[in-house]
Amino acid sequence: MIDWLPCWGSGWRSGLGIVLGLSLATIGCGAGERPEDVARLFWEAVRDGDVQTAKRLASTPSAGLVEPTVAELSIGTVLVGEPLRNAESALVATTLVTVQDGAELDASFHTYLVREEERWRVDVASSRAELRKGIFVAGMRGIGEAVGEGVNEIGEVLRQGAEELQDALREALDELEGGSRL
Repeated sequence: MIDWLPCWGSGWRSGLGIVLGLSLATIGCGAGERPEDVARLFWEAVRDGDVQTAKRLASTPSAGLVEPTVAELSIGTVLVGEPLRNAESALVATTLVTVQDGAELDASFHTYLVREEERWRVDVASSRAELRKGIFVAGMRGIGEAVGEGVNEIGEVLRQGAEELQDALREALDELEGGSRL
């Protein structure tokens, strides 16, 4: 037996239990304190209409900008990437899979976070501006795809029309050639 360990012996299990309990409590308290976790939790709270949680995760100056509803946006899935950060701020690549006017739209943008009292908090004003840009870009991409599909459809109609015109001209030419032999 190792007698020199202070917690070894009859009370070593309780000492180990205390150390493990404190370690787990520390880990539990730190949950959601990585910038990407805070960003994900913030946007999930916005999606779920949980204003209190969203305000708690927002920076102090921007907590008042958290709105009870986001009527123009129906958020489905929230995806976050690895953050770019320094000691005081972070950018987290964020994608909100949304439904707008019945169409699914993937809005990709950066969520801005700042450090307040050793905790990461969302800068709502900057993040909202980035979200608007992400929605605009996704919308433009959707318009581009729709125009591309429309052009393809027009091209197909023109091709079919050209084939039909070619067939009609052949028939007319055949009739003219047949009629001139008489």
